[in-house]
Amino acid sequence: MTKSLKAIENLKKLNLKNSRYEDVLELVLQITYPAFFFHLEAGKSVFRARPHKENEMFHFEKELSYRTDIQNINNHNRANPAYSTMFYGAIATQFVKDGYLISATETSDLCRNNKDGVDALTLRVDTLTISKWILKRSMKVLIIMNPTNYKFHSKDIDDIYRAYLDFINSQEYPEEIKLISSYLANEFSKKVKKGEEYEYMISAAFSELFFDKGFGFNGIVYPSVQTELQGYNIAIMPYVVDDNLILDKVLLAQLHKTGNDIDFPQFKLASLNYPYYQQPFQYNDLNIEYKLGLKYLLPNR
Repeated sequence: MTKSLKAIENLKKLNLKNSRYEDVLELVLQITYPAFFFHLEAGKSVFRARPHKENEMFHFEKELSYRTDIQNINNHNRANPAYSTMFYGAIATQFVKDGYLISATETSDLCRNNKDGVDALTLRVDTLTISKWILKRSMKVLIIMNPTNYKFHSKDIDDIYRAYLDFINSQEYPEEIKLISSYLANEFSKKVKKGEEYEYMISAAFSELFFDKGFGFNGIVYPSVQTELQGYNIAIMPYVVDDNLILDKVLLAQLHKTGNDIDFPQFKLASLNYPYYQQPFQYNDLNIEYKLGLKYLLPNR
């Protein structure tokens, strides 16, 4: 067994709830993984959801972007360890065309914790502000895919997958790389409930390693758990957001969940006045068709 596979076996034995991040990172550093990159085209849409209380409103771009209160980020996330930050969003595929809905379900407490939105007394909803961002320039990203358990579903992603397999098969030990890639993909696609963020520790450690190695990429793309791996999420470095993402639209919506059925009524659309950091958003009511969930805003590119 190689050093990489031995490290993975040791990672699998860990009880992450009782493990130190430093020990996980030490094992991850023993794994050799040839990263695979592709480019998101300029003009691509990235969607981000921000949960909040029903009567709370966000009025500035910085409130919808990555978190800056580093001292309060005391839990690990899928692509960053505690006390660090990342911009999390979603990108549409041909199979899941509503990128904003991918981000909404990934952010919703009802979806993440598999709660039914109806109880004996009231209808529970998650209130979300959805922001749409546009890439000014092409962006190099690392993609996490499972070479042993992939379902073809979308031409744009399928083409990347075929290139990914060609890349793996060109390496010296392709079968070992497939095992490492499969393990990594499973870590990035784990369903993690609120309060169990220690389960993100391994993917967070891999992400820290990837970003620190100086590959020259700007983000990590990985399958969306809430869409059964049919849509894709993206984690982007904060400085890249400042330099390469333009805020395009802001929408106030709610997510209603009953069993496996999800409704997404949309209530207000913000008017954006540049510069966003100086001019607060002005929200305007949408008509009844949007509020009833009969029509939806935010078309994808």
